[in-house]
Amino acid sequence: MKRIFRKPLFSDYYEGEAIPPRTKGKELPEALQQMRSTTAAGTSGDRSGWEYYDADARSFVQQARMVADYEDDTVYRQPCVHYFPTYESLNDRELRGYFGWRTRFRKGSRENAPATFVFLYIFEILNQVGIRDPLEGLQILRCLNHVYGGRDEVIRVKLDIWIPDYLIYYHIPRPEWTERETAFFNKDASLLSEMERCSAGRLPPEAVPKLLDRLLGGAVSKSRMYKADPQWFGHFLYESMELFFAYFAKHRKFTFWDTYARGEQTTWKTFFLSAVFLQPSHHPDETIQIGPYWKLSWDNDFTFETRMELSDKKLRGLRQLFRMMDAFYRERVRFPYPLKKGDEKKWIGRILDKAFANTLLAQERYKKTHISIDTSVLSSIRQDSDVTREKLMTEEERDGAAAAEGEKAAEETAETSVEAERPGTLPETGPLEHAGSEPAAEKAAADASVPLREDIPDPASDSRVSEAAGENALPYGLTEDEARFLSCVLSGKDIGWIRSKGLMESLLVDSINDKLYAEFGDTVLEDAEGPEVIPDYAEELKGKFQL
Repeated sequence: MKRIFRKPLFSDYYEGEAIPPRTKGKELPEALQQMRSTTAAGTSGDRSGWEYYDADARSFVQQARMVADYEDDTVYRQPCVHYFPTYESLNDRELRGYFGWRTRFRKGSRENAPATFVFLYIFEILNQVGIRDPLEGLQILRCLNHVYGGRDEVIRVKLDIWIPDYLIYYHIPRPEWTERETAFFNKDASLLSEMERCSAGRLPPEAVPKLLDRLLGGAVSKSRMYKADPQWFGHFLYESMELFFAYFAKHRKFTFWDTYARGEQTTWKTFFLSAVFLQPSHHPDETIQIGPYWKLSWDNDFTFETRMELSDKKLRGLRQLFRMMDAFYRERVRFPYPLKKGDEKKWIGRILDKAFANTLLAQERYKKTHISIDTSVLSSIRQDSDVTREKLMTEEERDGAAAAEGEKAAEETAETSVEAERPGTLPETGPLEHAGSEPAAEKAAADASVPLREDIPDPASDSRVSEAAGENALPYGLTEDEARFLSCVLSGKDIGWIRSKGLMESLLVDSINDKLYAEFGDTVLEDAEGPEVIPDYAEELKGKFQL
């Protein structure tokens, strides 16, 4: 742009100025000069669709085919930075430098190169320029990712997207696919397949709580009920899920997992997004099944991908259902830490009743098939065996046993006399002393204070502790800042005060969610475009804070 005049108190005024044509350097070989002078044909007549919108890509592919076999020996060591580069982006020195690097790369050299050079070569491969077949292009792309992806993160990220697209677009045979390159296709695949086996009854009872735990982000393993009784509470979860599957199969149009966990999503697919790639004017209509939960279809030159994936919104309903199961089981076994069941529908209550009854039957069968040993009667058994042995011994055996007893008593007497000659205490310092030693009385007292097992605490003792803590204790163990922050979010008040106190919003949200998890079994605060309480828990929290 050329500045034409300037007025006081106003900005400069400009008018358009023609860009002078690129001067062809004398050192530019004729093949590159011809390539420079070539431009794509105009978009007129019956041209439509991708051909109309991809003029830059068509120009690039046309020029690339002209110089597909061109070789150069130029070595370029200067920076070369261009975004979405084409040959037109490079000056003459950079252009020759690119072809010099490409020539040496094809011959096996793996020297450093600007990312612009690597992307230009990638674009040639994506458009099938300079290669015999798509499989050869795939090997080159993998080599570029291996050599230059580790040096430049942008190259690695882009190729991690473009290589899977390449596998599908050019119909690369399945044996050539690698697990790493198709990881995105298999997103949630292991969980989805495990859910299918669970609903078909092909998972053992102990695997069902683990599946729920994975789906709910650790909610099962964090439950106090599960920690206290993993075997039978886990079995109750198994029985409940089996009954839920049967109920949905008989009474609902959609399956249990379709209602509470997964959903099918169809979106428009663009291959080689952000790459200089020439889409064909027409693609035949077809459907490709990439995996059990992923497929691509072409319809009237548009590409759509349909995939089955986990839905955060539906999993929130599964979280609430698990909370009902947890609260129900706690109530039936009189667990000292009850949970509020929330809005439990009648059909859910009937299923949980039957699941609990089935769990009790399983407990009875378990008791009948497993032998329990009472260690307290072992001493009496040993005494009875000694009496029986005494009755069966002959006179010679009794004489031999008496002699053995006499020798043992003599040995014990000798040991006692030796012990009496030893000093009563160890020296205060010396090699035998160590930091962990303590008097026997103190050690006995310390051992006595440690319980042999962790029993479920008595509710009465918990109430006494809570009363001793004081009537003004904040709910859920929140600090004053956390309680004030949550109260402000619930009532819609300004939370700008946290900055004046040097607090971080995200840390407050995480801390509050951790402390409220034991009560609600779910995330209570969301922090997307600002902190917000999940509506399902808002009323209960407002009542707790008297808002």
